[in-house]
Amino acid sequence: MASGGSSSFQMNTNGQSGRVFDNEDSSGASSGEEWEEMDCEPTEVDCLFCDQIFKDVESALPHCAAAHQFDLARLKVSLNLDDYSYIKLINYIRRNKLDPKTDLSNSSKWNTDENLQMVVPNDPWICFDIEDLAVSEIAKIPDSQDAVNVCAASPASSNGNLSSTSVNELESTISQMKLELQDKESRLVTAAEEFKKMKQLLQSVVLDDEQEDKKSVPLSVKAISAPADYSYFDSYADFDIHREMLMDRVRTSSYKNAIMKNSETFRGKTVLDVGCGTGILSMFAADAGAEKVIGIDMSNIIYNAMDVIRVNGFKNGEKIELVKGKIEDTELPVDKVDIIISEWMGYFLLFENMLDSIVYARDHHLKQPGGIIMPNRFSLELLGASDMLLHDESLKAWDNCYGYNLSFLREEYLEKPIVRTIEPDKIITSSSVLLNLDVYTCDTNSVNFSSTFKLNVLRKAQLTCLVGYFDTFFEMQDVVSFSTGPKSTPTHWKQTVFLLPEPVNVSEGQIIEGTLVCRRHPKELRSLLVKISIFDLKLKFTIN
Repeated sequence: MASGGSSSFQMNTNGQSGRVFDNEDSSGASSGEEWEEMDCEPTEVDCLFCDQIFKDVESALPHCAAAHQFDLARLKVSLNLDDYSYIKLINYIRRNKLDPKTDLSNSSKWNTDENLQMVVPNDPWICFDIEDLAVSEIAKIPDSQDAVNVCAASPASSNGNLSSTSVNELESTISQMKLELQDKESRLVTAAEEFKKMKQLLQSVVLDDEQEDKKSVPLSVKAISAPADYSYFDSYADFDIHREMLMDRVRTSSYKNAIMKNSETFRGKTVLDVGCGTGILSMFAADAGAEKVIGIDMSNIIYNAMDVIRVNGFKNGEKIELVKGKIEDTELPVDKVDIIISEWMGYFLLFENMLDSIVYARDHHLKQPGGIIMPNRFSLELLGASDMLLHDESLKAWDNCYGYNLSFLREEYLEKPIVRTIEPDKIITSSSVLLNLDVYTCDTNSVNFSSTFKLNVLRKAQLTCLVGYFDTFFEMQDVVSFSTGPKSTPTHWKQTVFLLPEPVNVSEGQIIEGTLVCRRHPKELRSLLVKISIFDLKLKFTIN
């Protein structure tokens, strides 16, 4: 199951269009808790803690802060709320009818997967986009004690009007409140900046930790809870992704050739197709002579695949049997298989970390000795390129965007590699192998690696980026291989481009030396953290 047309798979958290949750369990049965796309049209909003009604969430926020000391703006900063944790917090409050003074600092009480299940249908609090609540909004929400002071400082005269003394006292109190709020906002901004620095430091520690305990059990996607992984599998229910993969002739023809040219290996054997998608590899294996083919996929595309194999003369459950589920959590019709086939590779080979599922299938379902895995070997490589147009479009464009300076956004953008095809004439260095991956011997910790590289400059130019790609090998009696590199026929994987902050002048014959460290993202287990040290630069990237 390769990466599709998008390099990012996220839960939809757009407050306008609504959030979509699919709580289907790994057996394919509905949990009864399905969330359809939410209707987030403007509606009346109830207070989270009393019966008062407001026209919208923005109107309810000052009331919650003043009347109940529940200040969402400050909680966003102190609890580091993102879309997921905000949803969990609101549902926790709803489900437990929480006292607003409850201490929420212990997130283990409320930041749990069960609190992704919605308590109030079409809850406008859930529709509210927490990202819209900027730090500056704090100034609009009066501190509850300040609100009391205002009331205390505003006695009405007997005729219903304020005395001049009261007005002066009120103006003085308001002025003092404004100063205090400005001071609090300033301290909160400073705290947010400090938190960002701490987050960056933590990421640096994760990337720089070269002293890993080899005896410990490495994390894998098996550790991802089912609800948290739904968005990943649901992305593969999109037909555009499968069309892109099927129309990738390099990818699909290579698999067909490897299977058909080695049909003697398949004759009479039991085959497991991990991440079978539309079932195309399962049908190749069946036509090559396999006695039984089991295809497994967690995505709902499996139901379409059942129609595909039927139309092509295969009855589900006989020669080909398709199963919906996650390989790590699903019981297969047979215990052991002779051959495992899978198209699991993602961008930069390892993105999505579906290699974990292949390792699990190998260790739990492949006959030993003599079991076969296709493909069995991969080479992850790096080279240098000079593409000034891409560099200018990607980075300089922030300097003047419709007449405005958005350059401060460049750093964030730079941390995201670009997935695109680099033209061969842009290549200015030799390539260097970062990782040789043998699927027979690798483990789930293989995603965590570090490698030095040396790139020989082929011509004088300006180095603008480093380009990652991989080669795939089916090492059987008749060997088949293909490359996703820029010198080969383009594939749907394209290449992974790591931009340099500024172009660097290089000369023919110069040797560029550097180090690349790759780590599994500690929180988003299907994502990768990559650090590249080159020249005097230390660059950090997140592939997600």
